[in-house]
Amino acid sequence: MGTPRAGREVTRRLLYVGGVGRSGSTLLELLLAQTSGVCGVGEIYALWARRSDPGAMCGCGQKLSDCPLWRGVLADLGADPERLYAQQQRVDRTRYAPLLVAPTMWPPFARRMRSYLTVLEDLYGAVATRTASSVVIDSSKRPANALLLRRLRTVDLRVVHLVRDGRAVAYSWTRLRDTEPRPDPSPMVRYSPARICLRWSMYNLAFSGLRLLGVPVLRLHYEDLVADPREALSHVAAFAGIDCDLEFLKDTTAQVDRHAHTVTGNPVRFARGRIDLVPDEEWRTALPRGKRLAVSLLSWPLLVRYGYLLGRRRAR
Repeated sequence: MGTPRAGREVTRRLLYVGGVGRSGSTLLELLLAQTSGVCGVGEIYALWARRSDPGAMCGCGQKLSDCPLWRGVLADLGADPERLYAQQQRVDRTRYAPLLVAPTMWPPFARRMRSYLTVLEDLYGAVATRTASSVVIDSSKRPANALLLRRLRTVDLRVVHLVRDGRAVAYSWTRLRDTEPRPDPSPMVRYSPARICLRWSMYNLAFSGLRLLGVPVLRLHYEDLVADPREALSHVAAFAGIDCDLEFLKDTTAQVDRHAHTVTGNPVRFARGRIDLVPDEEWRTALPRGKRLAVSLLSWPLLVRYGYLLGRRRAR
C-alpha cells in the first residue's frame, strides 16, 4: 500500500515526519515551511482533540478557533470535531497497528478504517487547496498513524524517519517547559528516561519497517540537521519533490519569516525572525550517569545501529 490505489488520481504529496517526540521534528518542519508551496501542519492527528480546547494555539500565533485556515478547513469538512475524534479513536491508535498491517483485515475494522480514510483525504485536500500548497508536512510522528496514511488513495506519501540519540531524547522528556505562549500555559508532558527509551526503540523499529510495506522512507539524523542544515534540507527536499530555496539559511542561523499552521508541537513552532541552528547537547552533562547508563543498556542495539555509541556520531 505504499502507492495510491489504482483508479484514483494522486492530487497531493504528503511528507510525514516519523520518529519519537523531542527529536527535532518541529524544527525540521519549520525550516521546510519557509519554501513557497509547502505547508506545515504540525501534529495534525491532534486537531480533533485540540479543537475543543478554547486556548489551543496555532503555529501562526492565533488561537486554533480563530485561525482562518483551520476554521475554513473544518467548514470544508462539515463535521463535528468531537465526532471525528471518536472516529479516529476507533482506528488510529497503537493498539490497532497489527490490524493495519494484517494481510486480511477484520471486516468491522475495515469499514471503520475506510470511513476515517475518507475524512483524512478530505482534510489534507482542504489544507492543500486553501494554502495553495503542493506539499503538506505532517509531523505527527506516530507509527500507527503512518500505517493508516499509507492507505490514502489520493496522496503520494513520503516518510522522513527522523532519528536522534536516544539518550538526548530521554533527557529532553524530563525537562520542564511550557507548551504555548498563552495566559494559562500547561507544561509539556514529562516521562521517565526508561519509559522513553523503550518508546524510542519501538518507534524507530516501526519506521524502519515501513520500507518493507513499500512506503518511501528517508532516514535523517537530528545531529546532521543541525550540523549542516543546508545539506540535510537539500536531501529531504529532493526526496519529497520540493523545489527548495535555501536562501533563508545563513551559516548556523535561519531567517524564519513564513509561519507554519502547526496544530501542536515543540514551542519552537512559534519562532520568528533569526533563529540559531545549534545542537542541543545539554544531556551530555545534565543527564545523571546512572540514568544514562540505564538508557544505554535498554536501547543499545539501535544506539549501535545508528552510530551513537563510542562517540561515532556527534553534531559537528
